[in-house]
Amino acid sequence: MKVTTILTVLVAAALAAPSYAAPTARPTKATPHKNATVTDDEAFFNAHYVKYDYEGMAKIAAEYEAAMAGSSLHRSNAVSRAAVSTSIIPICVGFAKGPVRVRLFRNKLTCDIAGWNTLYVFTAHAKKDDYLAAKQMCVALGTDERRSWLFAEKSKCGGGEWKDDFVYYDSTNVYESATMWTAPNPNRMLLYPTYEGGKHGWTGTYGLRHRNQFRLASSGELKTFKGEYVNHVEVHKKLTITATPDAKTLRCVSLMAEAMPTAKVSDNGRVEVVQGNQLTSYAAFAFDAKCTDLVTKSQFRSNQAKFSGVGSMELIINNKVHAAISIKQGLTVGGSMLRTALLESLRSGQPVMVTESNGYHADDGVIAYIQGTGYVIGNAQIWNAVI
Repeated sequence: MKVTTILTVLVAAALAAPSYAAPTARPTKATPHKNATVTDDEAFFNAHYVKYDYEGMAKIAAEYEAAMAGSSLHRSNAVSRAAVSTSIIPICVGFAKGPVRVRLFRNKLTCDIAGWNTLYVFTAHAKKDDYLAAKQMCVALGTDERRSWLFAEKSKCGGGEWKDDFVYYDSTNVYESATMWTAPNPNRMLLYPTYEGGKHGWTGTYGLRHRNQFRLASSGELKTFKGEYVNHVEVHKKLTITATPDAKTLRCVSLMAEAMPTAKVSDNGRVEVVQGNQLTSYAAFAFDAKCTDLVTKSQFRSNQAKFSGVGSMELIINNKVHAAISIKQGLTVGGSMLRTALLESLRSGQPVMVTESNGYHADDGVIAYIQGTGYVIGNAQIWNAVI
């Protein structure tokens, strides 16, 4: 099979131009309501947390595991998943009322438990990395275990009304932005990517940098996924993912995902490759990340694995695949969504399915099936949508 060297991209300039610059994280200067009392945010969050179809999606997860049981991916990835999970973790933001507040749950992809509802999930580094994650964040849990609080640049944060819960590292250079909103009586916080807490009586305390962020998908949003996922499984059977062997490789794979242009897997069946040094922004940032020697050993490859209209996208360094997704051939997806899906594959050591999401154009939001759970990833529209 002939391998072409030009990826099908809609914005070819993205291969030569630096990727978008994320906003600088700093304490947010929001003007709180004069009595710091929230008014209408309970209704907002009631309309924005997803009533996830756990029963229906559990059946799909069981079918997936059964189908993958004999695959090379299943056999090779137990060690890979364990290695990656110690470095980057998911953190679930649980929402509760009376009063409105959130609690953070370490290493959880959902947190619909004990009166909490899953609001969204973000990922973070569990270990310090001078380039990817330099700022330590201490998560405190109220002594009543009914609320969380973040303390920046601290390893311990217990005392008084708080006790130590866990520590993570805010992301640098590869991240998405959110804000920590706070209110008193009792001291509590809210996190939600597009929420304008200053309009509702909350004070902006920190500008946060999540490595990734995504929310659960509703049953309505998952309709297309449920009709297509069986073909994605066949592609996954053909894939193998290797854990990054060191911090340098993790940095370069992360930067390659960050540099992704808007793209699609060709529907003509050709294998297509972009060399790392063709992604100019990747090459430039790799210098700062001290992984320049890996740029010429890097590739973005599509359609190496395919089945019935679904193809693969893979990030490769030193001939090892470190992240992979499956996606419908011919479906154009924004670079920011490819970034999220590829970073989640890198974190989990598993391929991620990407399908269209009912209710959104693919430029705004798509479904990402991550470790047995269906999420929506995308731009502000997926966060502002009433579920």
